Amino acid sequence: MLVEFKTRNYKTFVEEATLSMVSAPKQKGLDYSVRKINVGRKKLGILPTGVIYGTNAAGKSNIISALDTLKAIVERGNINNSNSQNIDFATSNLELIPNSETKNVPTEFDIKFYINKKLIEYIIKLDIGEFLKNDAKRKVIFEKLSVNNNAIFERDNEILLTEDPKSLKYFDESVTEEKIQIANNSLNDTDLFLCNGFRLIFAKTIVGEITDWFKNKLFILFRSDAMQLIKRFDNVSELTIFLDKATLLINNIVGHNCNKLAYLKGENDKDTKLVSILPINGQNVVLDSEVFESFGTLRLVNIFPIILRAMQEGTTLVIDEFDTSIHPMAIAEIINIFHNDDINTKFAQLVFNTHNPIFLNKNLFRRDEIKFIERDNETLRSEIYSLSDFGTGKDIGVRKNEDYLRNYINSKYGAIKEFDFTPIFKTAGGGDADEEKNNQ
Repeated sequence: MLVEFKTRNYKTFVEEATLSMVSAPKQKGLDYSVRKINVGRKKLGILPTGVIYGTNAAGKSNIISALDTLKAIVERGNINNSNSQNIDFATSNLELIPNSETKNVPTEFDIKFYINKKLIEYIIKLDIGEFLKNDAKRKVIFEKLSVNNNAIFERDNEILLTEDPKSLKYFDESVTEEKIQIANNSLNDTDLFLCNGFRLIFAKTIVGEITDWFKNKLFILFRSDAMQLIKRFDNVSELTIFLDKATLLINNIVGHNCNKLAYLKGENDKDTKLVSILPINGQNVVLDSEVFESFGTLRLVNIFPIILRAMQEGTTLVIDEFDTSIHPMAIAEIINIFHNDDINTKFAQLVFNTHNPIFLNKNLFRRDEIKFIERDNETLRSEIYSLSDFGTGKDIGVRKNEDYLRNYINSKYGAIKEFDFTPIFKTAGGGDADEEKNNQ
């Protein structure tokens, strides 16, 4: 499960930005949904959900993009560009990462997550040049791995490995001066030591756990308008229609009584596609669902297998604009499922950004689960903060019984702005043009 993520010098986040899933102190209500973990003698409460608010271009997608980029870097094991066609271009083209106004400032990522009763922290600092400088010489300038707050290795100008017996138990091989020398000699400026030398020479098992979490337990969906069908039934070669049980249930819940949704794979098709099946004159007619179904229905049906997987495997699910085209009551019910200890037994997590203030509800989210991102109009730099950061004092404090939605609309929490489009219409031939004509 995700515990905390930090980044610095990533697009609009010039200063350190922290997305924390650690429960804040003195937050009463919805306590049943907080999972307690033991880290040494300390106990941490981990939140199952988080919602991020902010205006357009504030940086809501950037914090998700930063997490997605770190995931991609760890999965490929280096900071070179890749040829993968990702929706989030920054994951494969790292020259898009640095803030356009900064120079000689490293980009930093710091992530903490909990797997197999271990708190993992991984930190990297990268010199990837300036914004859009794709020919800059890149270098991993710092790298550190810790388990349960104990350092395992540090990489600065050279590799430093732990000598702590408690930490050495995570090594598969003994640590010798000869092996350390081999690791240092084989170190490439753009390669992660974690995924290369450390994995190959010292600790294949623990690195396997870490990379498996990034690959299979951290699921990021970036940009809702590019939601694509989950590829399933890949071993099927002949023409087949699958009436998936979960899809049929969703079909009934959303009110499709006249037609059914199913998955179709033809003999020459590489991918499975979603289709609509209509009973016409006693026969079932198969139609392309993208033509026949609404975008909201397609998004809900496409995303539900991911949510089911999250519940089954304890996945951290991070979604950019999750609620786009989906009814807010359906989103609220999904949030409640993540809060339900009887269903969410593997402690799956859901983090998403939104513009819909209806989710600012004390009966739906705790104060520490509600995040805001605001971008300064002068510096154009973003910052992230939580509703619980306001405390409970008299002046700016937030109490549990307050109307979060009303306060947000009234600009009490920031991360909101008023829009006035009338000058645009006047300039385009509206009010000013009419007034000038009357004066003639």
